[in-house]
Formats: sequence, structure tokens, C-alpha cells
Amino acid sequence: MTSDKLEPALDDRCSEACTRAGTFALLLSAVAIALLGPIVAANVRSALLDYISNRLALKEAVDQIQTNPCWQALIDERAG
Repeated sequence: MTSDKLEPALDDRCSEACTRAGTFALLLSAVAIALLGPIVAANVRSALLDYISNRLALKEAVDQIQTNPCWQALIDERAG
């Protein structure tokens, strides 16, 4: 066999290897993009839950301050 006969076979093997590597890289990219959506959605849900819990805590604090004797004394002092 001469080197002329080996070169096309080597070129074919290299081309096939590059094609497989490129296909695998595209597959990994598609998987990574597909996994990005649920991560973003989880962050949005987490932010929403934080907002709701903080909002409820604020409502409770505002409701409780009306019965607080120190707060009532401040209101009476300011009014009178």
C-alpha cells in the first residue's frame, strides 16, 4: 500500500470522528438548553413564594401592631 491509498482512508476516519464529535456537542447543547427552562422556572417559583411569605408576614405584623400597648401609647401621645 502506498501513502496515497492510506490518506483517503485516514481522511474518511477523521471526517467521521469530527462528525460524531459535532453531533455529540449539538446533543449536549440541546440537553443543556432544555435543562435551563426548569431552572429558571424554579427560580421564579422561589421568588414568588418568598414574596408571598413576606407579604403575609407584613400583614400579620400590621394586624398585631394595632393591639400593641406601646403602639397605642405612641398614637395617644401623638393625638393628644
